[in-house]
Amino acid sequence: MPKIKTQKKYARRTPKTTFRNAFLKVGITIAISVIVVGAGITVFILSDHQGEPDAPANQGASGSQPTDKPSVPNTSEDPDPDPDPSEEPTPTPDPTPAPKPPTPSTPAPNPTPTTPTSKTFTATFIPNGATSIGASSLSCTTTSNSCTITAPTISRIGYTIKGWSTSTSGTNPISIGGIITLTANITFYAITESATPSYFIDASSMLDMINGARVDAGLEPLTLSASLTASTQIRAEEICTELSHTRPNGTPWYTVNSLAMAENIAAGQGSVPAAFNAWMNSAGHKANIMNPSYRTVGVAGYYCPSGSYKFYWAQLFGL
Repeated sequence: MPKIKTQKKYARRTPKTTFRNAFLKVGITIAISVIVVGAGITVFILSDHQGEPDAPANQGASGSQPTDKPSVPNTSEDPDPDPDPSEEPTPTPDPTPAPKPPTPSTPAPNPTPTTPTSKTFTATFIPNGATSIGASSLSCTTTSNSCTITAPTISRIGYTIKGWSTSTSGTNPISIGGIITLTANITFYAITESATPSYFIDASSMLDMINGARVDAGLEPLTLSASLTASTQIRAEEICTELSHTRPNGTPWYTVNSLAMAENIAAGQGSVPAAFNAWMNSAGHKANIMNPSYRTVGVAGYYCPSGSYKFYWAQLFGL
């Protein structure tokens, strides 16, 4: 007969069935325990993160998960964690602007030193008398209100000048060589006394003029020779009679002194500078003054009342 299997509601429990059921129960119990333990761990982990701020609303479910240490937003540097690309960031103004650096001051210019104003005072010295060789003047320059000069010696033919005064009457005399303080331009008149007439003019100042011109030209200065000076006085007096390089006795000029190598003569100039300038403006006379071979010189001036030119001058040059 064919076998027909039927399913009964309550099957008979055999020992084998009982063992299988017990094993199944143990497995189910273990599985439930594992599930319970896993759920407990999950609850513990979740409880350790309680109080952490929720993710931003616009982050969504796919946003980044929070880290163990909550991040502190950096308002000065970090950008918006999820900026909207369609919006331009609006800069936040610094509530406390930095102070404006001070404008450097322009240093005041150094004051230009003031140059003191110079003043020049001149004293004019006038020897009295018709036979005077002319006036002389001395000047001094100062940045104050006064300066000093020395009262000069000026020849007056036939008289001795013993001093100077600002008055023609000779009051308040200043002696020769005395110190004069000038505070303005002033004129002095000679205080004279009669003396044995002497018609020779002191021409020693001409030596300074000669040597000044020579030194400027790079030449050696000349030495004043007493011998040649005595001979020039003779020649100055002789040319009052005849203005010539030939002596009144008809002999050449150089017979006056064997040391003489050249002679200059002049007439009509009323002062030593005038006579010197007349020679320097004449080529032949200047050549004698500037001759580099000469080493000595004699000079003289003579006043001759009877002569046509009144004033006569002579120079003699030697080696």
